[in-house]
Amino acid sequence: MSTFINSKYNSMIDEKCLRSHGAVLRIFNRDTFLFNKGSELEYHFQIVSGLAKFVREDQEGHRITCQILGSGDANYLILAGLPLPFDMVAITDCTVLMMPKDDFLSMIMSEEGMLRHIMKYISELMYIQMERNRKEFNKSPSDRITELFQFLKYEETDQEIFSFEINLNVHEIAEISGISLEICIDTLKKMKEHGSVKILNARILF
Repeated sequence: MSTFINSKYNSMIDEKCLRSHGAVLRIFNRDTFLFNKGSELEYHFQIVSGLAKFVREDQEGHRITCQILGSGDANYLILAGLPLPFDMVAITDCTVLMMPKDDFLSMIMSEEGMLRHIMKYISELMYIQMERNRKEFNKSPSDRITELFQFLKYEETDQEIFSFEINLNVHEIAEISGISLEICIDTLKKMKEHGSVKILNARILF
């Protein structure tokens, strides 16, 4: 494995490599905007811990989650040189490595094999997105919510059932899952009845 590839996340460039080329660690609190729609990306970013999302508003002003990013995820839109088409918002408190654009471009040219690694990662993301779009048509609301909860719980050491508290409110769950609030509430009730989740004093345990 190349020295610049993180040993835990193959998609992630090693933190030491990023730091040696000028990246700095920044902390964003929950609900903080990391980037705004329409702005030109001046920094490459890579999430070290926490969750963030790309969101946009539809014509009626409803916020739609387009993509969720977690530990190990990076985004290479900076290579396109185009304005950001979405807002990027922290779902939880996030620790993010930020690197100025010029430093990032210099790094990928100086580190042997890095450009090929990034191209492979982007290609894999495109494939995953196409598969996701194909499956999305047949996905039930409970499937969508379960998939979200599994994503949130993925890195937890304790994977026992009901060991993880979902740190999102119902509105956020509905938004991220791409379903209406009413359907989200009804689905959570059914999931509780089926034993998929526990709901105690408005706390959701998965």
